[in-house]
Amino acid sequence: MSLDPLACDAQRDPEQWDRVWEARLSILSQRSVLLQTLSSEFREEVQDTEWVLDHNLNGYQFLLRQTCEVQRMMSYDALVHLVHDDFEKKWKRAKPHERGKHVLGALAAICSVAKDLNDARAYCPELRSTSLQSDGDAFLRLLRSAMLEETTVVPGQPRYVAHSDWDDWTAMQQALIQSEAEKVVLARMMAVRTKLICHILYFTMTTFLGHDPRPLVTTLEKRKLPPDYWRLNPNIIESIGYEAAKADAKANKADFFSRRGQERAVCSYIGCGKTAAEGSVKYPRCGRCFDKMKRQVSYCSRECQLADWKAGHKAVCGKPLDFDTVSQAVEHPLHGVAATLQSRIGPPQNGFKRPLALTAQIAQLDMAPEIEYILYNADNEVELFTIEDTFVRERFRQVRDVALTRGDPEHVGKIAHWMCMMYQKGGYDDDDISPDSIADQLGREFGLDVHGLVYAANRLQEVDPQHRPPLFQQGTPANP
Repeated sequence: MSLDPLACDAQRDPEQWDRVWEARLSILSQRSVLLQTLSSEFREEVQDTEWVLDHNLNGYQFLLRQTCEVQRMMSYDALVHLVHDDFEKKWKRAKPHERGKHVLGALAAICSVAKDLNDARAYCPELRSTSLQSDGDAFLRLLRSAMLEETTVVPGQPRYVAHSDWDDWTAMQQALIQSEAEKVVLARMMAVRTKLICHILYFTMTTFLGHDPRPLVTTLEKRKLPPDYWRLNPNIIESIGYEAAKADAKANKADFFSRRGQERAVCSYIGCGKTAAEGSVKYPRCGRCFDKMKRQVSYCSRECQLADWKAGHKAVCGKPLDFDTVSQAVEHPLHGVAATLQSRIGPPQNGFKRPLALTAQIAQLDMAPEIEYILYNADNEVELFTIEDTFVRERFRQVRDVALTRGDPEHVGKIAHWMCMMYQKGGYDDDDISPDSIADQLGREFGLDVHGLVYAANRLQEVDPQHRPPLFQQGTPANP
């Protein structure tokens, strides 16, 4: 139990709900109060978790995977919005009340869906709606601190958002932890904090730019409650009095059962995550896990069950779980897209610092490995640059990948020159893309004078005895 506003309040009266939270977060901004509050909630959660440890371990494993997927989705969309939708400039130019409208909309929409997300706002001093709307840079700093550098595959572990007071408290707890229940509670608090921040960032950006965010649906989890779960908390009674504490407990209980009635089943396979249609109450579950451990592990199809078996469920099926097992990093298969590990461009090399625009280019290329390059016209409309000839395509990609990983001007000049040649010859349909627009785009992406590089490549072709484009002049696979 706590004095935090209820999740259902966010839907009924968002403005009042946020005012109560702002007052609460103002108090929690004091370091000593925050640390004391976190420690108190931690101890209460540990008591509840000890009662059904296996259930909580299974729930944490799913939470961890879900948090990684949410963070990847947010990071990928943020890249696109920052580079192609000019989000940073638009956000800074917006009036505080305009920014505040979208921040409040995001907070209310996300926190009204699940109790754990609503409660996690107490772990997030950064999610003060007043500061996020009044200071445009505050939101952008939070966005960059939460974004992943690699957005084309789901990470095995989340990138936790740093905050000095929060980090000091978690470090202190990690040094003191002894039991499995303590491990899973602290890890769950860290994951749900990151998940909430990423949801808020994504939802705010999306609605601010006039798009419809992907729906967030509560998933089915038949949570076992300790016999004294609805007990009146002595600390709250002392703080607000018996009658107010009783009313708070009654509202919490009503909200819990109301939310449980809206929950839907979700596929447990990490490569799927499909949610049951509205009106459905469950997916078929793993019989061995339920019969032996009373553990809910559900699948939308036989194919997903077999895939999850191979992906790691075989090792834990029907067996007791432990924290080390459920917290292991998992290789997440990107489903529904053509990306494969073989098609990935790879990380930067030799100390190369990729500009944000280049990171966005690479993320999109990795999601569409059949494309050689993604170009944009003056209206930010996409033109997919592809090459049909196998030999030319392989050579272009070889040089392109060196340029994308090392930022080497010579190789950037080679691919820019080739694309400029192809558009100059009229081999592509988009009249709004020209050699100048290509050089401008690659200049932004690599932070180089690409016009000068293309001119130099032209001179190399002119003096070559066979008038070969530099793309096909002397080079080796390791250094084209």
